[in-house]
Amino acid sequence: MLSGEYKVTFVLNPLEENPDSENNTSDADTSDPDQTEDTFVIPEGITTFARKVIVSPSLVRSAGLLDDLATWPDESLLTEDVIEINFRVGVPIKPGKTINVRSGQTITVSNGLLTGGTNALFNVQDGGHLTLDNVTITGNTADNQGAVCVQNGALLDLGYNDKNPSTTPQISGNTQNGEARNLVVSDGARVRLNAKPLQAIGISYADDMNASALKR
Repeated sequence: MLSGEYKVTFVLNPLEENPDSENNTSDADTSDPDQTEDTFVIPEGITTFARKVIVSPSLVRSAGLLDDLATWPDESLLTEDVIEINFRVGVPIKPGKTINVRSGQTITVSNGLLTGGTNALFNVQDGGHLTLDNVTITGNTADNQGAVCVQNGALLDLGYNDKNPSTTPQISGNTQNGEARNLVVSDGARVRLNAKPLQAIGISYADDMNASALKR
């Protein structure tokens, strides 16, 4: 078996009942350990998507690679343990439902202008890992969790930690009832600044926000 990491691009075309090389037209036989079936929902309007497949002698697993996205990804596409989201450059993207980065999950988000959302964009839970690289998060009406929320035991990388070039995100101008709600960090969370910021990143501490008087 050839070990390594491969990017596979799929183009969606109308289904045709053409037999394969073995004259089969049905789905893969999932009883065969050498075949796997991966089912998920493709949002309307997307005709091309990519998946990253990691192959090793003892393991075959797919990691979600959502490339050149011009819309907020549906939560059905965010079930893999390792996910890369590359937003299209130059297109304002309105965030939808909060993306929760669960324990054991790593999500990398790069590029794009994320603006016009009405809730937290990213919530990194205990044991989760989020990387934000070269993405602008501004002009969102966030809830009390902030535009980006990092819980106790979670890890946030501002810019790539493992490759170059590394570009910190821009997180500013996000509010709730007129109060700044940009990056909200809980006690016990880890945030790594991996490159020099292009501009200041607004940071709040959850313990201070929950106190009777906020620290300025």
